[in-house]
Amino acid sequence: SGMKSYYRYRPSEVVGVITTPDCKAVYDHTGKLVFTSKIQEVGVWNVRQGNLVKSLSYEDNNYPYAPRGEVSTLTRSGDQKSVCVGYTTGEVRVYNYITGAITATFRGHRSAVNVIALDGVNQDGTLLATGGADCDIVVWDQVASQGLVRFREHKDAVTGLAFLDVDDRKFLISVSKDTLLKVWDVENKYCLQTIVGHRSEIWSLAISYQPADQSDLVRVFTGAGDEKIRAYALKHKVLSADGNAPIDEDQLLVYVGSVGRTSNAGGHVDRCASLAVDSSSGLLAAQSAGKIVDIFRIRSKDESKKKTKKRRKRLQEQLEAKSSQSGVKRDADGIALDDPADLQAHDDTHGPILTEWQLVDELESLHTLRTAYCLCIAFAPGGRYIIAGFKDGSIQIFDTASGDSVYSFTADQLPDHEGGNDAKTASGANAVYAIAVRPDGTGFVAGGADKTARFFRFLLGSGSSGVGTGVLQAQCTREMSLPSELLSVKYSHHKGKATGESSTRSPLLVAMALLDHTVRILYDDTLRLCLTLYGHSLPVMCLDIASDNMLVVTGSADKTLKLWGLDFGDCHRSLFGHSDTVTTVQFVAFSHYFFSGSKDGSIRYWDGDRFEQVLYLPGHKGTVWSLGVGLEGAFVFSVGQDRSLRRWMRDTDDLVFVEEEKERALEAQVDQQALAVQSSNSGMVVMLEKDGAAPRDAPATTGATSLIALKGGDLLMQTLDLLEEHVPLPSLESLHVAPDYIGSTREVEIPVLPEVVTTPHSNPMFLSLSPLQYFQRCVTTQIPRADLEASLMVLPMTYVISFLCWLEMMVLHGGVELETSARCLVTLLLCHQRSLSSQSSVLLPHMLRLRQVLTRRMDAYKSMIGMNQAAFRFVQQSIETQEEEKQAITAVFSDPSPSTSHKKRKH
Repeated sequence: SGMKSYYRYRPSEVVGVITTPDCKAVYDHTGKLVFTSKIQEVGVWNVRQGNLVKSLSYEDNNYPYAPRGEVSTLTRSGDQKSVCVGYTTGEVRVYNYITGAITATFRGHRSAVNVIALDGVNQDGTLLATGGADCDIVVWDQVASQGLVRFREHKDAVTGLAFLDVDDRKFLISVSKDTLLKVWDVENKYCLQTIVGHRSEIWSLAISYQPADQSDLVRVFTGAGDEKIRAYALKHKVLSADGNAPIDEDQLLVYVGSVGRTSNAGGHVDRCASLAVDSSSGLLAAQSAGKIVDIFRIRSKDESKKKTKKRRKRLQEQLEAKSSQSGVKRDADGIALDDPADLQAHDDTHGPILTEWQLVDELESLHTLRTAYCLCIAFAPGGRYIIAGFKDGSIQIFDTASGDSVYSFTADQLPDHEGGNDAKTASGANAVYAIAVRPDGTGFVAGGADKTARFFRFLLGSGSSGVGTGVLQAQCTREMSLPSELLSVKYSHHKGKATGESSTRSPLLVAMALLDHTVRILYDDTLRLCLTLYGHSLPVMCLDIASDNMLVVTGSADKTLKLWGLDFGDCHRSLFGHSDTVTTVQFVAFSHYFFSGSKDGSIRYWDGDRFEQVLYLPGHKGTVWSLGVGLEGAFVFSVGQDRSLRRWMRDTDDLVFVEEEKERALEAQVDQQALAVQSSNSGMVVMLEKDGAAPRDAPATTGATSLIALKGGDLLMQTLDLLEEHVPLPSLESLHVAPDYIGSTREVEIPVLPEVVTTPHSNPMFLSLSPLQYFQRCVTTQIPRADLEASLMVLPMTYVISFLCWLEMMVLHGGVELETSARCLVTLLLCHQRSLSSQSSVLLPHMLRLRQVLTRRMDAYKSMIGMNQAAFRFVQQSIETQEEEKQAITAVFSDPSPSTSHKKRKH
C-alpha cells in the first residue's frame, strides 16, 4: 500500500484583534487611515467607518518551523503610500499599503526593532535608520536596499531615533534606556556627542523642525522615566552672536531647559512613553505610560527670555533643595557595614559627598552629607556613628541620625606637632587612606600618606566644651611612624580588652599594608613587630584577616592575590584571576571564603582552603573600589568607578559546582573564538577586547547573518557548481593583461568573450539562458538585494575566485547593473583580502581591468545624472518664471488702483 498524504494548513487571517499594547498606532498622511499591530500582521483601519481596510502580512516559507516575528514598531513613510514595519525578529519590511506588496526588506538586528526613523523633514528621504533591543543602530539606503553603517556605542535598548539636517550635514539623534542621548555624524560615521544629563531611562524623542532661516529655533526634546521633558538646541546657533557660527565638531546640542509633566492620581509620574511635535502650531504633546497627555506650547526666543527671567530665582531654589537630597553622583571609593548589617555607608572619591543608606528590601537613602574629599569610612560600634578619613588628613565622626559632624581631628591638634603645611594638605600628602575599628569596639586606627599610624580611643561627651552628653568623641593615644605610606589596615578578630589579655589567648594583632610592597603585622599592645610578609612585586592595596585568625589575604597592584598563614607568615598560595590591580578583598564571616574586586571591573568569589575561584561576577564598568560583605555572606555590596552601588544576593536554591563553572567558562571562550573565526571568514571584522565588547574603531557590518543569507550562499555555490560542470570556464591566461599595463596609465584592452559563455545553453537547467545570463539571474534576481552582501560572506575561498571570474565577464559584457557589480566586488575584496593577496600575481591584472571598466562606466553615469539634474533645474526655473509672470499680469489687470476707482465714482 502507498504512503498516505495529507493537506497542509497555513494561517490565513487574524480577527478579533485591533492593536497590541507593545506597538504604537500610526496615522497615514491624510489622517483617514490608521495602522496598528495585529500581532504578526499590520491592520489598516478606516478611522471614520471603524472597519478594517487591509491586513499587511508576509508569507514565511519556513513556517511553522521558524517562528514568525510580531510587529514591534510602525513608521509612516513620506511617499504617501508606504509604511515601515519592524518585527521582534530584527527584520524591517516596507509595505505598499495600497497594494499590500512588500517593496523592501532589511535584516540587521539580532533582536526586536524598537524604533524606525526616516530622513527628511517630511520623512521623504532615501535613508532609513533602525534601532533595536540589541543596542545597535543601523542606517540603510532605501534605494540600494543595503546597510551603510552600524553604530554600537549604546549599552541598552535604543528607544528613539531622528534625523537632523544642519548646514548641509546629516546627523542622527538617538536615545536609549542606558540614559544617554547621542549625536551621530552619518556621513563620517562616528559619534559626535554624548549627553549624560538624564538620570533615568530615556523612552521618547522628538524634534521641532523649523525653516532654514530659523534654524536657531530647532529644538530636540527627550522624555524619560522621571517627571522632566528636557530640551536641547543647536549650540552654534544659540551661543553665537549672529547665529552663523560653524558647527562645533565636539558638541552639536546644548541643554536649554526642562519642563515638568503631570503626575497621576497617586502622585507618581509615569514614564514618558511618546513625544510628538507640531512645528507649524508650536505644540508639544507628551503621552505618559498611564492615561495622561500633557500639551505644551513652544515659546519664541523673546517669550522664553521673559519667562526665564521670572523663574530663574525659583529654579535656583529648587535646584539647591534637590541637591541637598541627592544620592551618590560621583565615584564611590569606600563602603562599610555596621555590625547588625542593617545600615551601610560609602564615600566619594571625586567630590565632597558622604551618603548613608538604609538596608531594606530596596535601598533607601537616609542622609547625604556635604563634606571634604572623603577617602575611607567605617562604622563605629552600634551603627549610630560613622568615622571618615579625608584627603586633607582630617578624621571626622558623623551622627547618622542628624547627619552632623560631632568630632573632628587634624594633626595640628597634637601637642608635639610642628605645624601644618597648606601645600601638602591640598596635594593630599596627609591623606587618610585606611581606617579600622578595634574588634572590642574601644577605638580605631587610621593612617595614610603621611607615613604615620594613629591609634584612637572612643570617649563619650560629658556636656562640657560644647559637646553634648553621651555624644561619641575620640582621643589620639598613640602614634607610630612607618617606613612607607599606609594603604590598608585591619585588626585580628580577638574581642578582648585593650590591655591585660589572657595568656591562654593569642594577642590582638594589627596588619598594615604598605606602599613598599610589604605587609607588617604588629602586636596591638606594644606595637612590636610580629611578622613581615614579603612576596608582592608591587604595592599591596588591600588585605583582610579571616574570622579564626588563621589566614590573611592580600591584593596587590601586581594583579595577584596571596594567602598567608598568620601563625608563621608563610605564603600558602598565589591566586591569579584578575587582569588589573586588585583594589579590595574581604572574607565572609566564620569561613575562609572571600571576595575580591579589581580595576578590571569584576568581582570574584574564592575558596581560601582549596585555593580556587568559585564565581566570576562582572557588572561594574570601571574599577571596583570597595566591598562590603553581609553577615555570613547573605549579600555583598560593591561600589566602583561607575558611581553605582550594587548589591549581590545569595541564592540558596541554585548550587554552583566549580568544575561546571570551569566548563562553562571554557565553552564561552570556545564560542567566542568560533565567533571571531566565523566573523573573520565572512568578512564581519570584529576585534574582541578582554570584556568581549567591540572596540570603538572596529568596523562592523550592517547586515545580520540569517537563514536567508545562508540559503543565498548555497544558491550561489550551486550555480557556480553547475557552471563549472557544464561550461568550460575561460582560462585566466586567455583573459590575461600584459605586464606593461600594470602600474601604467594606459587603458587595458577589453577582450572578446567566448561564444560558449554568451550563447544559450542546451541543458534545461539553464532555462534557455546563456551561462552568463544564468549567473546574472542568480545574482540580481534570485537573491534579495538586502541579503546579497551577507550571502557573499558565507562563500568559501574556493568559490570566490570562480565568482570573481564570472563577475568580470559579466561586467565586461555590460549586461548587469553597475551598482550590483561594484557591491559584489567590494564585499569580496573586504572579506577575503588576505587570501586574495596571496594570489595577486594572477588576480591583479583582472582587478586592474575591472577597476578601469567600472570607473569608466561610473563616470558615464555621473555625467548622465549631472545632465539630468541640470535639465530638471532648468525646467524648474522656467516654471517658476512663468508663474511669476502670470502673477504679475493678474495683479496689473485685476486690481485697479485707488486713484482710478476714485475718478470713476466722481464722474
